Amino acid sequence: MITRKIRRKRIFPHALTLLFLSFCIFANPALAAAPPLAENGTSDFQIVVPDQATESERYAAEELQSFLKQISGALLPIVAESRAPQGPAVHVGLTISANQFAARAHPAPLGAEEFVIHSDQESGILFIVGGRPRGALYGVYSFLEDVLGCRWYAPGVSRIPAADTIQFPDINVTQAPAFEYREPFFYHAFDADWAARNKANGATPDLKEKHGGKISYSHFVHTYNALVPPSMYFDEHPEYFTEITDPNVRDKTQLCVTNPDVLDISRREVMKWMDDAPDATIFSVSQNDNINYCKRDGDAALEKQEGSPAGPLLHFVNAVADYVAEKHPDKLVDTLAYQYTENAPENVRPRDNVVVRLCHMAPSCDTHPLDKCFWNAKYMKNLRAWTDISKHVYVWHYVTNFSHYLMPFPDVKAIARDIPTYYKYGVDGIFAQGSYQSQGGNFAELKAWLIARLLWDPEQDAKALIEEFFQGYYGPAAQPMMDYFQALHKTVSDPNAHAHLYTGPIALFLPRDVLLYADDCFDRAEAAAAGDCFDRAEAAAAGDEALLTRIQRDRLGLTYVKLTAPHLYGWVADELKPGASQDQFARLEKFAADLERLNVTKIDEWHTREEMVEKLREMVSGQISGQE
Repeated sequence: MITRKIRRKRIFPHALTLLFLSFCIFANPALAAAPPLAENGTSDFQIVVPDQATESERYAAEELQSFLKQISGALLPIVAESRAPQGPAVHVGLTISANQFAARAHPAPLGAEEFVIHSDQESGILFIVGGRPRGALYGVYSFLEDVLGCRWYAPGVSRIPAADTIQFPDINVTQAPAFEYREPFFYHAFDADWAARNKANGATPDLKEKHGGKISYSHFVHTYNALVPPSMYFDEHPEYFTEITDPNVRDKTQLCVTNPDVLDISRREVMKWMDDAPDATIFSVSQNDNINYCKRDGDAALEKQEGSPAGPLLHFVNAVADYVAEKHPDKLVDTLAYQYTENAPENVRPRDNVVVRLCHMAPSCDTHPLDKCFWNAKYMKNLRAWTDISKHVYVWHYVTNFSHYLMPFPDVKAIARDIPTYYKYGVDGIFAQGSYQSQGGNFAELKAWLIARLLWDPEQDAKALIEEFFQGYYGPAAQPMMDYFQALHKTVSDPNAHAHLYTGPIALFLPRDVLLYADDCFDRAEAAAAGDCFDRAEAAAAGDEALLTRIQRDRLGLTYVKLTAPHLYGWVADELKPGASQDQFARLEKFAADLERLNVTKIDEWHTREEMVEKLREMVSGQISGQE
């Protein structure tokens, strides 16, 4: 059974339509009745904003003004509607005129992130109308992206085309996001401007009021110890917590959620959180990050009745949600379906103000799509169960290898298929946890951008998006980097090439021939970035130090494999000794220096850079002595 939820209709312009629009705008002025938006560095247009514009609508107008100037050289003035003279205009936000248009064209109120872009050829007015708080801003970014060709691949890596003439567009587009909550959780994706421009509204980026705010959490996850702190209650009330024999591990417990005192304390605490954080919309009441769940009589009996430890949890979360709903009917209570609570209960159902966040935790497979691998069958069963019984389901999906951030890990094509699968089953939001602690994660920039695009519209052509990213992000080095990407991902066309979020370097997806080919790809990419190429046009665009840095940072993954798994290359101990052909100590010293030079501070989730270098030094010593 597919989900019972009903999706609101979204209207996205077909790719061919966008291609046609771009052709009209840049190449065929005869089709446009209105004057050009910009021509030869000037414009007859003004950008009109509401008299009582929100900060986000004003910022949307400023972003449109800035990027139009970068594209064409023309600076369009921004004016309030009551002071705007008659004539060609771009209306950004809910001006009176835009409201009148929207009321005719879109009778239902626009959602918080929904927008309409419509051009009136006769009057020469372009409407970019959006719901509040983020609709107009997202409308501007979509106009810049879909019509004018702007892209923001990563902080500091954008594509802003140049055009002497921007014709007035012939356009009528409505868009709303497929997922209400969209968070690519990567280190570089915390940049607020990148997040806003790519329509990522998650809790972590520092999105201000000008960006239209974001989905705000209070006490994001694993909150049992914050609700009922063991430091305050354990000594006098051990019955509140999991039974343990070692008092030194009291922080590794879970709550006994059928205890009425635990419920009473938790209700009051969550109410306090809501009063203290009026701007937050979601409050987490969720288990700690361990599997020591409570098996005291009350919890055990309810678990048996519900067929899952998620039963006691959900009864508890519902009771908290009921308590706070009267005073805060607009707030949501979030919990986890994670590890021991992943299986849905048989009887109890989440309240309408409860968000269930299902986690794609091992045992699982990340190199094959969710719906194409038996290792994901149990998770898919739980996905169907939770979406059938819940009004709100978010997903915590892992899109990195926590034990080996840098290691080549072919999961991108699986991710690209998994997001449409989540949409199909009615998931409302996705937290895609990547390499969030440092630069340097495997394909981190590609993953974050691709995820952001697909979370807005999962019906896009992921293959085309990936190819576009390589062209935009790697420029003259795009082809060798794409060659490397394709060779790596071809390895997991083998249905037995399984891997999950802690899998180490193995020959299944890192065979010797692919590793050797990868070095060749990076050699060619570095040469192209340095301007060492035969094609004169390519050479003119090359010599880019920032591009070379990006490629060298990506190449650290291959060096990491050489240090941690030299057997994959066929090397033996004698070749790894100091002064030998594959001197591992020399390789390690260069690797450590490159980590610092390229600002990579974490290569797994738990250790500092210095700790990991020391662990690698011990590993290399073992390889040379034959003791590993």
